[in-house]
Amino acid sequence: MSENIRRKLEEEIKILKSSDGYLYAGLSKFRGLFGRDSLISSWQMLNIDPQIAKATLKSLSKIQGKKTDSSTLEEPGKIPHEYYPPETDDEYWAKHKAEFVWLKKGEPVYFSIDSTPLYIIVFYKYFQKNPDLFFLKETWASLKAAGDWIVKKLTEDGFLTHPILEKEKGLRSQSWKDGIGEPFKNLTGNPAVVEVQGYAYEAMKSLSLLAKLLSEKEFATLLDEEAENLKVRFEKKFWFPEEKYYYFALLEEGKELRFVTSNPGHLLFTGIISPSRKEEVINRLFAPDMWTPYGIRTHSTKDRYFDPHAYQLGAVWPHDNWIIAKGMEESGFSQAAAMVRTAIATAYNKLGKMPEFFGVDVAGKIITTGMKEQACYPQAWSSCAIYNLVMAEEKTAASR
Repeated sequence: MSENIRRKLEEEIKILKSSDGYLYAGLSKFRGLFGRDSLISSWQMLNIDPQIAKATLKSLSKIQGKKTDSSTLEEPGKIPHEYYPPETDDEYWAKHKAEFVWLKKGEPVYFSIDSTPLYIIVFYKYFQKNPDLFFLKETWASLKAAGDWIVKKLTEDGFLTHPILEKEKGLRSQSWKDGIGEPFKNLTGNPAVVEVQGYAYEAMKSLSLLAKLLSEKEFATLLDEEAENLKVRFEKKFWFPEEKYYYFALLEEGKELRFVTSNPGHLLFTGIISPSRKEEVINRLFAPDMWTPYGIRTHSTKDRYFDPHAYQLGAVWPHDNWIIAKGMEESGFSQAAAMVRTAIATAYNKLGKMPEFFGVDVAGKIITTGMKEQACYPQAWSSCAIYNLVMAEEKTAASR
């Protein structure tokens, strides 16, 4: 990485950092604390600035769910999706947030199904690098409440599911592809999205290890049992035999959403699937309908919903690729991880920056205009993704 590029990325990350130390999701539209986005970007920065993760975890703990509220989907132990402090300025609000009638300054909303397991996962990854028992004990009540929330949801529904809300009441899709659009347009019921189940498994296994450190043996045993039961259910219900892959989601009535997407790639960093299944997932991600010279698409070119200009139905997302590459590396597929890192670095060099997302047409040409949504720039989990990926590549090169 050249010094100019390094400084540019560091400046982007600096302007995204809030006064409380967490990273805003992105500018100009998302100048707030997000469960999913802020946690993932802090994970990306763990080897560079672990204090971002600590600040993010502390900030989210303060607004963790305490009661049940159907209007915001708050539940005890649940980590919020989106929060804008009371002092958020009126001009920003009028320009970017006024249309979302379910958002209010100073009041978090809980429209994400994955923020809670990600909170536990990121805490554990932070603790592995910074084994601060005082911080663990300080945060334990929040961690346990988050774990209890996961166990309760699994007991009720078998998987982590979320309701599909009307547009004027909140987000219809509540996993990371929360703007996926058309596939969720006419759905009813409570979908269980594929990668969220992997997050739940990893969160419970991680929390079990932390519980054992604090001699919470009964809770640790419960978490291990629930995780293993989830693993069995998941493999039985989510496997997509025709594609040697995993379904995008399951609906309550047992119907599968049979899209080929990037989402199962997020399972690679978790232990919910076996090494042989991980190899099959990686092979499917590198098939021509998913792989491009600039990274993995969000959606297969073979699917009727595919559009290279579409937000989450064909565009390439750097953070999505980062999570997939991370899982490849941790699973022992270092060559595959290097291919993804190289592709995202190539996109950065081509674009001269790393926006929230970008398009790649079916001929493999990168698209810079005509996207159906305006990509945020800088976007925390994109800037942090390229910073982390290139730093990892430099570290690998230096060790040769």
